[in-house]
Amino acid sequence: MSESTKLSAPPYGTALQQAQGTAGHTQDALFPVSYIITTGAPGAQTLTLTLLVNTVADTVVGFAKITQAIATQNPSATAYDVWGQYTYLTVMPPSDGRILITAQGNHGGPHANSPIGFKIELLLDRTWAEGIANYSYDNGQAWINLENVPAHLNRSLERLPVTPYPDPV
Repeated sequence: MSESTKLSAPPYGTALQQAQGTAGHTQDALFPVSYIITTGAPGAQTLTLTLLVNTVADTVVGFAKITQAIATQNPSATAYDVWGQYTYLTVMPPSDGRILITAQGNHGGPHANSPIGFKIELLLDRTWAEGIANYSYDNGQAWINLENVPAHLNRSLERLPVTPYPDPV
């Protein structure tokens, strides 16, 4: 296997570094990863996707938060519990393969009696650091669809919230 097809670790992550194998795939491990997904245009949505990757089951679980500063006085935010899977996409050399994460989300997780309100397809490079996302979410009035949105590794790796929703009083 050529050196270019091996995974390389993001700068923040000893967990990902320890999870990497020599055959180009991660070994059996759990590691956290977080992405900022936005075009960066004024008024554009920003998706923060924070995941825990399970390399044994090829699954991901985590949290998605979509924010949009419509006006500086009234920013809006939507949050979802997220779960899904990932797979390595291989292509013929000299092209490098990719990693595809497909996930969905709602308020409460996969076993909650809550409708799906978020879907994402995230295509990453072999380093898990950069990619392109197509995602859609229900803003309460209609489904919003975004395509070909740049995704970048969130080097601050925000913590997964213990409870992303306020407790009822």
